[in-house]
Amino acid sequence: MPFLSCGSFDMKGDRTTLVHGLPDDPSDVATVLDGILASGSQKELLQAVRQVAIANGGIAKVATDANLNGTSIYRTLSERGNPDLRNLTLILRAMNLRLSIQPIVTA
Repeated sequence: MPFLSCGSFDMKGDRTTLVHGLPDDPSDVATVLDGILASGSQKELLQAVRQVAIANGGIAKVATDANLNGTSIYRTLSERGNPDLRNLTLILRAMNLRLSIQPIVTA
């Protein structure tokens, strides 16, 4: 699974250029997505997943790999997207990623 390597990813950076700063290592990509998920911003998470999909051969390829309709993935990963858990799981799995549940650690 190819990830683009063009430098480090800045969590506060412009989401439209995220694809140019994705780490090489899928574990690092998972860490970036997990950080966005932990922040609670569904909009940012969907934008980041979309950029990861683009870096993994494009939305159409991920749609094929996930056995989902390409148009539905574009809508799901749009700024107003509201994916159901099944579709999000299929999209992530097509990119060799998955969601994980962890306890919230309070200080």
